[in-house]
Amino acid sequence: MYRKRSIIALIIAAVAFVSALSVLMIKTAPLDRNAEARGKTIVQSAQLKTPEKYVPPRSGSSQSAQRLKDTAARQQETAAGGEAIRQARAAERAGDIKPAKTAEQTGAVKPASTAVTQANTTKPASAPKQAAVAQPADPPPAPAPVTIPTTAQERPKYGSAIAKIVIPKIGVNETVYEGAGQDVLALGPGHLEETALPGDVGNAVIGGHRVTHTRPFYYIDALKVGDPIYITRGSHQYVYKVVGQKVVLPTEMSITNPTPDRTLTIFACHPLYSAAQRYVVIAKGS
Repeated sequence: MYRKRSIIALIIAAVAFVSALSVLMIKTAPLDRNAEARGKTIVQSAQLKTPEKYVPPRSGSSQSAQRLKDTAARQQETAAGGEAIRQARAAERAGDIKPAKTAEQTGAVKPASTAVTQANTTKPASAPKQAAVAQPADPPPAPAPVTIPTTAQERPKYGSAIAKIVIPKIGVNETVYEGAGQDVLALGPGHLEETALPGDVGNAVIGGHRVTHTRPFYYIDALKVGDPIYITRGSHQYVYKVVGQKVVLPTEMSITNPTPDRTLTIFACHPLYSAAQRYVVIAKGS
């Protein structure tokens, strides 16, 4: 019973396989016919095309033969040219053809020696005349030096106001008068007549009271080196800076000695309320 069933199953499987194979063959048949048709079309197209003419390349022997021909032709041309030259020279020797004259023989170009000789004999062009140079005139004579008179009439009048003195450090702002007498010092600081005028080059000496009258130099001993002193004379202002101080006797006249630069010397009695000494301040102008 079991064997019969197995045989039946095999038969069914075989039938199914044959059926499937038949279906597959039926589906692929049109594809084969299409491929066959395309193959025929390709073959016909190939038969219609005309093959191009094939030109084989020139072999090495042909190239060598061509080079030999070119070389032989050049040799023939050279030989022909040489023969023509030889014939021309033979004709010259025979007198049939006269040699062409050179440029020097025809006179178109002069020989080098002739040209040099003519160049040497040619007169050079005269140089242009130089314009006359004006000679400088004699320098004018130097002006005569001007002498500044120093007569008594040109000095400021005794007792007249000649300048203004300002010392900010000790609060001085006073008029300076010409002269050092008691009558002048009663008015304010007085300028010693024999010394340089304030602001001029030289030593200008000015004295003043310390505790009487206007007492302008009461704090004169408070001045230190570098403190400014201003002198105004006319429209000019002169600036001095303190450079030193000293105490001397009333008879010491060296404080009035002239100096080569702009110097200002001020003095007053010392100590306070005494006339035993003089306190002196020296300043230099810029």
